[in-house]
Amino acid sequence: MVGFSRLSLIATITAVSAQLQRPLVLPSEEVPETEQTGTRPLIDTESLQAHISVESLFKHAEALYDIAKSSEEQFGHPTRVIGSEGHRRTLEYVAAEIGRLGDYYKSWTQPFPAVMGQVFQSRLVLGDSVPESATPMSLTPPTAGKEPVYGDLVLVNDEGCEASDYPEAVSGKVAFIKRGTCPFGVKSELAGKAGAIAAVVFNSNADGLGGTLGVPSPYHVATFGLSGKDAEPVIEKLKAGDAVESIAFIDSVVNTINTTNIIAQTIGGDPENCVMLGAHSDSVTEGPGINDDGSGSLTLLEVATHLTKFSVKNCVRFAWWAGEEEVSIFAINPKASRAACYNRTKLIPTAKLIGGLLGSDYYVATLPEDENQKIRLFMDYDMMGSPNFAYQIYNATNAVNPTGSEQLRDLYVDWYKSKGLNYTFIPFDGRSDYDAFIRNGIPGGGIATGAEGIKTKEEELMFGGKAGDWYDPCYHQLCDDVRNVNATAWLVNTQLVAHSVATFAASFEGFPKREAIETAAAYERDTLYHGRYLSGNSKMLFGTYTVFLGMCLPIFLASALPSSASLYSPKITQNELLPTPTPTRVINPETLDKGEYVVTLINSHTAAISTVHGQNVGSPTAIQDGGSILAANATAIFAVPTNWAGRVAMAEAGIPIRDRASLLEGSFIVQEGLTKARIVLDVSYVDGFTVPVVCECGGGVVLGCNLNLLDMCPDEYRLNEGTCMNPLRDSGDSANNFFKECSALAYTFPKDDRATINGIAGCEARIQCCVGIACAPHPRQMLCPAADGTAQRCPEPKRNSSDIFKDFDTVGANVA
Repeated sequence: MVGFSRLSLIATITAVSAQLQRPLVLPSEEVPETEQTGTRPLIDTESLQAHISVESLFKHAEALYDIAKSSEEQFGHPTRVIGSEGHRRTLEYVAAEIGRLGDYYKSWTQPFPAVMGQVFQSRLVLGDSVPESATPMSLTPPTAGKEPVYGDLVLVNDEGCEASDYPEAVSGKVAFIKRGTCPFGVKSELAGKAGAIAAVVFNSNADGLGGTLGVPSPYHVATFGLSGKDAEPVIEKLKAGDAVESIAFIDSVVNTINTTNIIAQTIGGDPENCVMLGAHSDSVTEGPGINDDGSGSLTLLEVATHLTKFSVKNCVRFAWWAGEEEVSIFAINPKASRAACYNRTKLIPTAKLIGGLLGSDYYVATLPEDENQKIRLFMDYDMMGSPNFAYQIYNATNAVNPTGSEQLRDLYVDWYKSKGLNYTFIPFDGRSDYDAFIRNGIPGGGIATGAEGIKTKEEELMFGGKAGDWYDPCYHQLCDDVRNVNATAWLVNTQLVAHSVATFAASFEGFPKREAIETAAAYERDTLYHGRYLSGNSKMLFGTYTVFLGMCLPIFLASALPSSASLYSPKITQNELLPTPTPTRVINPETLDKGEYVVTLINSHTAAISTVHGQNVGSPTAIQDGGSILAANATAIFAVPTNWAGRVAMAEAGIPIRDRASLLEGSFIVQEGLTKARIVLDVSYVDGFTVPVVCECGGGVVLGCNLNLLDMCPDEYRLNEGTCMNPLRDSGDSANNFFKECSALAYTFPKDDRATINGIAGCEARIQCCVGIACAPHPRQMLCPAADGTAQRCPEPKRNSSDIFKDFDTVGANVA
């Protein structure tokens, strides 16, 4: 589990928000001297484009990745999700860069509160079954003490929307509640008031059920959603008078945080006619977000920096939005949203559950009508340099969008044509920060390079890259780092952004005048979900998902969460302008004197792998440096703090860690009366398998499997293209026969049966793990499953053990 401090987080973010609530101006001695606007030449598109530098873009990107790493203590890996240290420092970085540009801009912030919820682990047992569909509600509190709670299920009357629906018997038990009539948060609150220790809301049909509890209540209890299919046999038992014992466990945190948008507007130019552009400053929880949307944020900084060399006729307004990647509940009608601040219990029919876009929605919803009219158009720049890119233009037409959207679209088309570049249209479907603008009558548009979509054969001919792969193989993943941004696409699109700014900063001639705001209703669309995807699995041992809720807004019954896109196993695309990274980390042997232990990962796999480090409840901070992308034939060496107990999850880069990674699970606890840790170690194949892992400690291979089970994994065991999943992972036993033959030791959470874990003494503080089929096999691993399901002798290693580990006889040895 990744560590998380709720009190320190709130204090930190609140303090920062207070600092950012005033204009963003550096102290006078730090402000560089600049020419007055009147002495600068009038903006010229070719001149502005000529100043754009790919070296400058990547210099910013390196700084942004370093900023993302500041979140490792909180999350175990680099991230810039709102509420994190990484996002706080991102805001500081943007503010400082704008401040250095002197008096060319006036800058301000727009703070807004949000509720942050994060689920780390969960499990629900009903009788003798572990239902597949059990999903913790977003913004759910944890179970008491963040430990499993035990109690019989009690069926609640009707839909559990009245206090009288809860019998006295529910006190100290788990409330079993039917979906319907009232929000999930009301059901959870009433269950808590009745004394329930947890709640399960089951669907009224066979489908699965997910949703949010909404604004936190002190009476909320840990709450799961459950499919009607899984609920049906339980209901039959309860109605027959049979007792159904249950175990509920949720490890989560819910906090109120403050975050902020940052706005910078030219002092020069007509303030009644502004061209506005924006990008989001935050990332998803799972990664640093250098392409999504560090690339857009830094494109804005690059253009804003060089715009200071020119004067403008129309004002230019830059925006860095917070909370684009998260989930909130807003009203389609901003007036309805504001009204809800004063009447939280009234349901407003126009409201929808939508994902993401907190900052931009908040900005537009609070714009007075006269200020709305001053924005002639808004341009959205999200994901400017996807590694398997296509030059994409939002297909914004005047027929279904505010007039002027089509003219902006055509500007992008004309520019690509003038450069001899291909382009393609993509749906203008509300998945990014332009959504609030077009819903409120402001023309909008933008460009992108692709996210989780699949590149077609035709696009391969148009743009290069690889058909059949995602445009961004690291979309919403840990590997969205500096290496994940294509230099060519980023440079080209930043030049196009400069062109769009220069064009409208010089003149709106020929561009349609704004229509009255009342016409905005014609452009409303039922966009129930946009921004990032949401996915959660109640039985995942590793990984988190995060949900945010806009404050002072009504709560509505949430529909089932959408499924994430299909997954695959992409390879990492290296940026040709950057040197190939060497992810090896060398630990100073002196650290061993401080009681630390060392784990070495050798990637002998044919592709890069992702690693994520976590900790068990009550153990110290996570393993040093969190996780990383480890290139093929590269090595990572990292320290393990004394008394750490947790997991190192490994998967081929591009496979989300939460989707059943191979796990090295260990405990380095110094037991009472001993001076050194008794290391407890295993490689688990219970939850799933993505890459072969073999580990040794103290000179001998002790556990693991060097076979690629994916090659022989039966179809019925495949979770997706990159994971072989044990169907008995929740049975309380170790593993089914398919996995057991290649697994010396394995166990399933939360049993943690010490009898099935190999205790290793005298390891001399050193564990070495090899990933790939070239690794040495387990010496006791005599039989392995063949493709036809029969047993076979495990293959001989392609290299012997001494060859693989020879460079690691001493801590800190260099790797060739």
